[in-house]
Amino acid sequence: LAKKKMAKAYDFVFASMCPSIRGGEGFEGLEKMVAASRNWCGINQFIYHRDSLYEELVEEFGAPSHPDPHNDREFVSTVFNYLWEQGYEVNIHTLSDTQTTFYPVETVLADYWATFSEVAKKEKKSFEKIIRTSSEDGQIGITNALTTALILWQVKK
Repeated sequence: LAKKKMAKAYDFVFASMCPSIRGGEGFEGLEKMVAASRNWCGINQFIYHRDSLYEELVEEFGAPSHPDPHNDREFVSTVFNYLWEQGYEVNIHTLSDTQTTFYPVETVLADYWATFSEVAKKEKKSFEKIIRTSSEDGQIGITNALTTALILWQVKK
């Protein structure tokens, strides 16, 4: 960071769903955030996500084989513990929201088929029929419940 003149160059360094913070050796990404900040750092992480249609499709076809990065409470506690052990005073704030949004059936078919095509083919059940049965007047309501955690710490110890 020093070579790029980024050391202590920013008042607030922020990451949200950033792979470089999550991966690599140990906590290198967090250390780079601290090194770039003069004052505060923050990380946003979804810790809970439920989608009513997704849940229905999982029940019908089984879960797709990829992990969901929107349900990672463990990451938040790992970051908190690491920063706390480093002597930082860490604050965690959460925000939750639930809302129902209506989408055209054709849009939903395309979006969800990308996730469920593999398991839906194996089950030989009518993916399209399930979606269309859940719709009304060409629209389908999907209820999403989300919780995000914001981890904040001041780099001045």
